[in-house]
Amino acid sequence: MPITKRLDEVLIEILDKVQSGIESEIKEDGYLKEIKQVSVGDRIREYPKLPMIWIICDPATPTHTHRALAETWTLPVILICFVENLDPEKGYKEANRLVALARTVVLKDKILKKLDYVQDIQSGMFNLAQRAPETEIIFGAGATINIIFTILEI
Repeated sequence: MPITKRLDEVLIEILDKVQSGIESEIKEDGYLKEIKQVSVGDRIREYPKLPMIWIICDPATPTHTHRALAETWTLPVILICFVENLDPEKGYKEANRLVALARTVVLKDKILKKLDYVQDIQSGMFNLAQRAPETEIIFGAGATINIIFTILEI
């Protein structure tokens, strides 16, 4: 039975859970102990503390399956890791490693899977690190995670 919830509520709740899941691994014995900042959205106000994980989304799309008033959606959540390193090879490897670990954290996150409306969490694209065009020392890598959920909006 689909959960009765508005789309805007679900989108905010999913992003909050992704962020809290990643932040829960920023500790001495955590997967992401090197991360200094986690940000959500398409803008960052202050200069970021690196290494960081940036959480953004591609457009959510309905699957258009015929299920009365229920809709199944896919939300691509993109995790981007930025690192700063004077050594290009080390920066490349570090950005790839940290975003892959952040991806693992979200895929295994029990909090996200406990949301009644989330049906599945699937891997998407993985963009290997590239040097930021305006600098020689900042590298960014990205991983997409597709979150599939069903809601009933009334």
